[in-house]
Amino acid sequence: RTSRSLPRPRPRQRTNPLATDAVNGVQDFHRSGMDETNNVGEQYFLWLSDIHFDPYYSTSQAFKADYYPNAKCKSDDAAYIGSYGCDSPRSLVLAALEHAVNVTAARTPSSPSFVVVTGDIIRHEVDQLFVEGQFNEGDEGRGNDENATSASNLAVEEAVESWYHDPAMVVAGEILQDAVSMVKSAFPETEIIFSNGNNDVVPDYYLQLEYEDEPLGSTTLLTSESAGMLGVIFNALSKGADSTTISMEHPDGASAKAILTPDDQSTFLRGGYYSRDLHNGTLTVLSLNTVLYTVNFMEERKNEDDPGWQFSWMRSILSHCREKGTQAMIMGHISPTVGSFRHHQLWKDRYLQTYYDIVKEYDEVIIAQLFGHLHSDEFRVGLGGESESAAPISMIPLMSTPILLGPSVTPLHGNNPSFRLVNYGLGGGGSESNNMKYRILDYDSHYCDIEAGNYWSKLYTFSEAYTVASDIIKKDGFTSEAFVTIVKSMEDKWGKESSVLKTFRSYQLSGAGGNGGSQGANVNCDPQCRDEFLCTFQAATRSGYDECLLERKHSWKRDGRSIFGVVGAVMFGIILTIFVIIRRGKKRRHYESPGSVPDVSNLEVDELDEDVI
Repeated sequence: RTSRSLPRPRPRQRTNPLATDAVNGVQDFHRSGMDETNNVGEQYFLWLSDIHFDPYYSTSQAFKADYYPNAKCKSDDAAYIGSYGCDSPRSLVLAALEHAVNVTAARTPSSPSFVVVTGDIIRHEVDQLFVEGQFNEGDEGRGNDENATSASNLAVEEAVESWYHDPAMVVAGEILQDAVSMVKSAFPETEIIFSNGNNDVVPDYYLQLEYEDEPLGSTTLLTSESAGMLGVIFNALSKGADSTTISMEHPDGASAKAILTPDDQSTFLRGGYYSRDLHNGTLTVLSLNTVLYTVNFMEERKNEDDPGWQFSWMRSILSHCREKGTQAMIMGHISPTVGSFRHHQLWKDRYLQTYYDIVKEYDEVIIAQLFGHLHSDEFRVGLGGESESAAPISMIPLMSTPILLGPSVTPLHGNNPSFRLVNYGLGGGGSESNNMKYRILDYDSHYCDIEAGNYWSKLYTFSEAYTVASDIIKKDGFTSEAFVTIVKSMEDKWGKESSVLKTFRSYQLSGAGGNGGSQGANVNCDPQCRDEFLCTFQAATRSGYDECLLERKHSWKRDGRSIFGVVGAVMFGIILTIFVIIRRGKKRRHYESPGSVPDVSNLEVDELDEDVI
C-alpha cells in the first residue's frame, strides 16, 4: 500500500443544481412533529437504509466496487444521480429525501411519525482516503472462510495500528454528520432513530468498547472523548442540523432535533445502542448495535457472553414494556440470518441463540424486527421446521413477527435506490386480541430507476404484490402467519417457478434487471436457485442453510416434483386403471352374451384374453 500525501482529505466541491431544487421541494412540505396521542390510528414511518453517502463521488477518491469495472465513480463525467457500482453522491441522497418528503406529505396530514435509518450511512472504506491499496476488511467470507478471515483480520490490525486510524475516524464522523444533516433538514421536527452499521465504524467491523468493564447502572462518568469510535459517532449524532456541514437548511434557520441526547450516553457510549419512546411511551423502539454480534466483528470482546451489556439492556427494556402493557419495535443493521448473495452466516452462533431466546420470551411485546445491510428488498421468517428447544439454533424459530430487510439508497450492488414508507397503527378491524395493539399494516416501496435518470416513483405496495396473504394482512397486519403463507406459495407449481417467487425476485433489487447472480427482474432461476431462496428465507446459520438444501435435494420437492406433480401422477394412474377396468368389462359382457362364445380351438395361447382363459 502507498500512503497518500493528504492526511485529511476533503471532498471536492461541485456545482449541484439538484441540491437547490431538493431544498426548495423539502421546504414546501415541512410539517409538524410526531402526534403524541395514544390513539394513533393509522400512521406512517419512513424507513431508510444503507445510504452510503460518498462526498468524494466523481473524484479520484470515490469508492468504486471492483465487480463493476466500467463504473465511472471516480470520473468527472460520472452520472450525476449515481450509478451501479458506486456509493451515493450528494445529489442522490437529496433526491431520495425530496421524494420521501413529497410522498409522506401526500399520505399523511403531518410528517411521518418517525424516521428509522438501519445503518451504514457513510461510504465504504474510509481508510482508502488515506492509503492506496486493496482493503479486505468487509469481505463477506470473513468469519465463514478461514483464509478470508485471516486476510481480513490482518488488514484490520494494520489499519488500527496505522498513522491514519485517528484521522480516518474523524473524517468518518464528518461524513456521518453531513449525511444526517441532510436527513434532519428534510424532517426537522421528526424523531430520527439511527442504528450503527459496519461501515459507520473505522475500520469496517472494528469497534473499541472502551466502557465494557462498566456494567449497566455503573456510576462511572462516560464521556465521548474517551469512547473511541462510538464517541465520534455520538458527537456527530448529537448535533442539530445547523452544524458546520449542512446540505439543506431548516427554513426558519432553527436547529433540527439532534438524533442522540445526553440521556443516551450511558448506553450508546457503552455499546452503541439506545431506545426511543413514542406515542407517550406506548411504543418503544430499540436500536441495537448488531455489529457486536457479527462473525466479522473485531476487536476482542471483554464480556464475551454479552458484549457491551446490550442483551441485558434489551431484556430490561422489553420486560419494562411487558409490565406497562406497551409494545416494542426492534431495529438494527445486520440481521440474525444468512445472507442472500453468498449465503454466509451473519451472526456468531452464541449470539443468535441469545437473541432468539429473548425475542421468543417477549414475543407478544414485539411488533416488528427491522434490519438492512444486504442492500436488497427481502424478509425472513421461521417456518417451524426445527424443535423449539433446539440448541444450538440453526433455523429461524417461530415468532409472531417476521424479520424485514430494507433496501438500500446506494446503487452499489446493481440495485436501484429505494426506501419504504411503512403504515402502522392501533386496532382498525383486526382480530379482537389485536384491536388495542400496534401492528405493521403495510408498506409502499419507492425507487429510482437509476439507468433512466432522476425519476422516482412507487415500485409496489406489499399487500398488493403478495395477494396470497392479503386477507391475513388485512386482518392481523404483518404477522409471521402471512409471511409463512407467502413462502409456502413459492414452492414450484407443476415443475415451474411459482409466480410468487418471481414477484419476490423482481423486487429484490428494487426493479433492477440483474446483478450477475440469481437476483433481479430479468434473471432466470433454475430448481437449484429456487431451493436456495427457500432455504435462505428460513435459515439462521450456514449449517441450517446447508441442511435445508440437502433435505430438499433428497425430497420429492426437488427438481420441480411438487405435490401438484405427485397428485397429477396419481390422478393419471387412477384414470388409466378405470379405463382398463371398463374395457375389460365390455369384453366380458360381449363373451357372455348368447351366440357370442368364440371358438378358441385354433388360437395360439398368447392370443387369448385373460378373461377367456
